[in-house]
Amino acid sequence: MKRFPFYEVKRSLFQSARYDELVPGAKAGYDELFQQHPTTISRKPLFNSYLSFVLLEENIPATRYDDQGKTSGEFTIGREFWQSYVEGFTRGEKDFTLFATHNNKSDILEKYKSEWAYYETALPLLISHETVEKFGYHAGMIAGVKKLGLIKEGEAIDPALTQDMDAMVFAAFLYYKEGPEIIGGRGSGIILDKLKRETYPGMCNVINKTIIAKFGAWQSSHTRLAIRSWEDKVIYIRTIYERLRPILSDNLQFQQDYSEFAQAHTPTFNC
Repeated sequence: MKRFPFYEVKRSLFQSARYDELVPGAKAGYDELFQQHPTTISRKPLFNSYLSFVLLEENIPATRYDDQGKTSGEFTIGREFWQSYVEGFTRGEKDFTLFATHNNKSDILEKYKSEWAYYETALPLLISHETVEKFGYHAGMIAGVKKLGLIKEGEAIDPALTQDMDAMVFAAFLYYKEGPEIIGGRGSGIILDKLKRETYPGMCNVINKTIIAKFGAWQSSHTRLAIRSWEDKVIYIRTIYERLRPILSDNLQFQQDYSEFAQAHTPTFNC
């Protein structure tokens, strides 16, 4: 596999106005647009919005390394790495077929959640043939999981409905609207994008692939948010429920969880 050239991009690229406002006036960042309009390379789907941005957009600020040294500037990086992505994807598809032959669906889904889903949200800060091939390989595995129907695919998310939601509210919305698997899949990029724009006291690792389940998981998440008092946690959880009540009024699971939480926290919860 070719060593040169390879590129380094800064983490700040994915927090820049260029990334967040790719289409002026669209009121949606690249993550949101990527969820609504999936991209492909030679008909092989990309499942990582960050990689899609680097491989398909022009004039990416980066540092290029080759046998002559290094050069900083803006580059159209992607095309020279497309074949590596396709080769990795093809190999991943083949390996998934073999894996699926010897494992049941629950084992496959667990493998997706614990290993493969990482490549849907990982930041590709080093763009080399080896790195792109690895992303392509895991995309081939993820494509296999999707073909088996193990990852729930929901309808397009309307940015107008969710653009004012903070990350935790949006994660709860996805959980009830589309199911818990969506949190580690197509929704996670949007959640992470929202988190980049928010600040929390003492924030460390706010989100993981199971950030939202029932209110017990919210409590765990609030511990990470460094909300110190139990009362503050209850108030914040209540705020999430109240924010989503008009939107999820016909969602039976939401109504059941809302009722359970209200009964468990009657002193601090107004029905």
